[in-house]
Amino acid sequence: MIGTFVTLIIVLFLFNNFYWKRRHLPDGPVPLPFLGNMLEIVKNPPGYKAFLKWKKEYGDIYTFWFGSQHVIAVCDYDIMMSLFVKDGENFSGRNTFPLMNEDFRGGNNYGLLVSEGWQWKEQRRFTIHTFRNFGMGKNIMEERILNEIIYLFFEITEEKNMNNIFLMRKIDFCVSSIINNLLFGYRFEGGANSDEYVELKMLMDNHTKLMSSSIVAALLSGPRFMKHLPIFNKAYKTIISNKDKMFAFIDKQIENNIKNIDNLTEPTNFVEAYLKKMYSLQNNDSSFSMMQLKNVIMDLRTAGTDTTSNTIVWGIAYILHNMDVQKKLHDEFDKVINSDRLITLKDKDKLIYTNAVINETQRMANLIPQNVLHKAYNKTVINGISIPAGSCIIPQISVLLYDEKIFPDPFTFNPDRWIDENKNLKKIEQFIPFSLGKRQCLGEGLAKMELYLIMANLYNQYSINIPESGKLPSLHKQMSFTVCPEAYNVSIVSRFK
Repeated sequence: MIGTFVTLIIVLFLFNNFYWKRRHLPDGPVPLPFLGNMLEIVKNPPGYKAFLKWKKEYGDIYTFWFGSQHVIAVCDYDIMMSLFVKDGENFSGRNTFPLMNEDFRGGNNYGLLVSEGWQWKEQRRFTIHTFRNFGMGKNIMEERILNEIIYLFFEITEEKNMNNIFLMRKIDFCVSSIINNLLFGYRFEGGANSDEYVELKMLMDNHTKLMSSSIVAALLSGPRFMKHLPIFNKAYKTIISNKDKMFAFIDKQIENNIKNIDNLTEPTNFVEAYLKKMYSLQNNDSSFSMMQLKNVIMDLRTAGTDTTSNTIVWGIAYILHNMDVQKKLHDEFDKVINSDRLITLKDKDKLIYTNAVINETQRMANLIPQNVLHKAYNKTVINGISIPAGSCIIPQISVLLYDEKIFPDPFTFNPDRWIDENKNLKKIEQFIPFSLGKRQCLGEGLAKMELYLIMANLYNQYSINIPESGKLPSLHKQMSFTVCPEAYNVSIVSRFK
């Protein structure tokens, strides 16, 4: 009797896993119980091969499984535009996991990355408005970035051995100081080896790498009791510990701003602006709170550092593998700039090849293999395919960036693909590294300024070559919040003695 009952349970479980739960969804790879299709992604990290393969097998819209959670992947640009832009409000939701919100964030609907509804809209609107007030896309922000570039150059010249420099760390320090200044009103002091920066860097790296692991994917999408199981409990406790340490760092910055807040002057950093807004709304029903502020800062700091820093170090790595690119960059700088002065935004339109290199770096780096999960509020039918209400859905932008129909020979680093027959920069509409629609990256303006100003000035000032060991950087991609390269050193020679 017991054997029959157990057999029935197993049969029902398998029937649900392999058919019932998939019956109203677009076709896709068959999921394993609990793990979904994570094994196929993990087998070929960071996942591009699986996503490209599934597109070929199942078409422009398919379903794969993130643990026990289904994800509808959209891999065609025109369909993305129809869903996420033209019907953007319907697809602006976030399909998140209770464990993510309640345990890892301190409550529901906090931050910018995983929140939704009126709270998300209010926080996003305030953040964009505040960034604009701080000069996003204007001379004020440009000056801040250029000041950090000057510090970066000073750090490089202080090196005792110019033939073996860990430039990756210095670039990350530069980008971290820019976002730190924007958020908290101060830059890291003491260079790339300063205790505060190193401690925060190690903490963030550990946290983002763990959050991107298959163990955490299964933990987030599974039942709540899984966090108590031995295989998952260690990861769960580590994430909680990391979150507490990051919140402690943020709490310290908030306290410093509370002590120094001046209601008679304009705010000089994001925390001060947020506090003033929150105090002005104390008697109103709003989403502004201390816990909200901590989560917004954590999202801005994570998204505002790793993405830009990793893009730049990927760019240097690709150029080291294609030294003709550096020669063309130097030729352009000698023709257009012809000095060691700082390159500014005013020069951008004349530096065609430089812009092409940055575009190709973003495309090849392809930092986010799987975009953040959206939610469809209402049922939608597109190209005869039904997308049920409440579905988890993503614009699979990583597939676009490696689509051979859009970018021939997609795995070759080739900046020339961005220059047309008239020597002008080519616009390719499917190139959307900052996503699209209502969830488009709100830090796009800052990121574009940083990428251009740092890379242009770095290559105008220096020749960057392989280190004295003769070892080229690996192009193997390691998974974290964004794909990051393995650590590598370089040799640097000043172009202006």
